[in-house]
Amino acid sequence: MNRRGFIASLTVVSTLIGLMLSLQISARSASPQDNTGGNQSSLDLQEELMEQNQEHSLLLQEIEKAEKQLLTFETSGSSHEDRKEALEKDAAQLKAAAGLTPVTGAGIEITIQADPTLPGYDANTVFDPQLNLTPVINYLFAQGAKAISINGYRFVGTSSLRDVGDEKNPVLQVNGHSIAPPYVIKAIGDVSAMNAVLTANGFAKNFNEIGEDFTVRTMSSLTVPGYHDVLPGRYAKEVTP
Repeated sequence: MNRRGFIASLTVVSTLIGLMLSLQISARSASPQDNTGGNQSSLDLQEELMEQNQEHSLLLQEIEKAEKQLLTFETSGSSHEDRKEALEKDAAQLKAAAGLTPVTGAGIEITIQADPTLPGYDANTVFDPQLNLTPVINYLFAQGAKAISINGYRFVGTSSLRDVGDEKNPVLQVNGHSIAPPYVIKAIGDVSAMNAVLTANGFAKNFNEIGEDFTVRTMSSLTVPGYHDVLPGRYAKEVTP
């Protein structure tokens, strides 16, 4: 591998480290609210802040490790192939941590859609997907979900649910892609913990009261796809002196 190729490989790894840092810091940045509209308790918020600070510290350690590795590569006599292999290994690990690769494991699948047979159904009431789905995502992440997708799109720290429609015709977007009901949320992680938080916060009951069916299926194996949209810094180029 020539020097330019080596530098390009290092740039990929550095970009992924930066992405991983941004995802971890921004993940769960919106504090979940309870079903009465109140905020989390002060204690919960302090605990979440401490967890994010710990994650931040760990990521800074990873960056320091990468910088030391770069210095080692520059000063060591190891072959280009050894360096390439080490960089590729690091890149693979960072891609997984940043949500760029598919994840398979035990999890839950939530399906949300209008149900005219429910007592709370009202054809004149417009369901707000952004307002109602955001707390579900936040609580799942808070319970340690390792990977989440919505209608096939991976939800990561830089993702958001956006309503780009109007009051009468809401259109939900995930990662810039418009999706329509039924909304299918897949989450991989501690099944018991995720089911428990959904039950404790009465999501099924609350959704039913506004005419929306909220079905949760526990699955021994499901796959959440990797994030496949444009990454921050994708078009950054090396500046030649």
